Amino acid sequence: MFVKPLEWSDDYNIGVPIVDDAHKGLFQVVRRITSILLENDPVKNRFVCEEAVKYLLDYTVRHFSEEEQYMLEIGYKGYSMHKHLHDNLRETTLPALQKDLEENKYDTESVGRLIAIIAGWLTGHIMIEDMAITGKCKSKWKVNNPKEAIQAMNAEFISFLHRTYLIEAELYNAHYAGESLKNPTCYEMTLKSDDLIIEVIVIVEESLLLYLIEKMLGITLKKINKIAIHSFIQVAQKYSTYLLRLMDPNKTFEQISHRHMELAELRLSFKESFPAFSLLWKTDRGFIGFCERKKGII
Repeated sequence: MFVKPLEWSDDYNIGVPIVDDAHKGLFQVVRRITSILLENDPVKNRFVCEEAVKYLLDYTVRHFSEEEQYMLEIGYKGYSMHKHLHDNLRETTLPALQKDLEENKYDTESVGRLIAIIAGWLTGHIMIEDMAITGKCKSKWKVNNPKEAIQAMNAEFISFLHRTYLIEAELYNAHYAGESLKNPTCYEMTLKSDDLIIEVIVIVEESLLLYLIEKMLGITLKKINKIAIHSFIQVAQKYSTYLLRLMDPNKTFEQISHRHMELAELRLSFKESFPAFSLLWKTDRGFIGFCERKKGII
């Protein structure tokens, strides 16, 4: 596995010493992980990843507390959303990541996900959300959905996968930002309600999609073809509409357009702002994500 090391630059400074020092420590962890991985030693890989997760767990307790205290002291208006992002990494993503590494015996894919999470935090959170604290840029997360709303969506989605396909799932990231997945299929739908235009994107890894096709049609496919795509579209349309109605039972939704999209397009769509809901689940068959963005008022 080749991983390009991330180097610290003064461009990463937000101008708050206690915050900048913590960020420098995170860069050092990334450099250590990448240097060990380049040696291609499985024993060292496991050891350094275990130590990295321990560091991240400590980092999210100590550094997040310091950063949140600073935001409160300066009266930062984006505090609630920022803390919500912290809570998601600490309470949801890191425990799921740690479990993923252990279950997969620190293989290439699980280690790759560890690096993607850290790299994403460095380039996405620090360079955007932390910079926003001192006014150097604007936060991309505009909507702070209550934890209760995310929990309700999560519980319903997990129940749906279990009762329909006998798949066990767990929430991996409550604020998915386009991190790499393995051979994903992405499908975008644009819907309208009485007064809103809404964009919904469903992302499914190939391994999970092929399993869903087998459960639905009783046929085994080795790769994605037209049958798989058609079946995926039917499930995505039906379930996405149901999920929207669950979250807002007083509205009706009508699909006005749909299309396939590449993961690269999904990432580009996140450059301006992130969706109101953007969740990623891990199953024993692969990952699946759901994004909802309000595009405008009719």
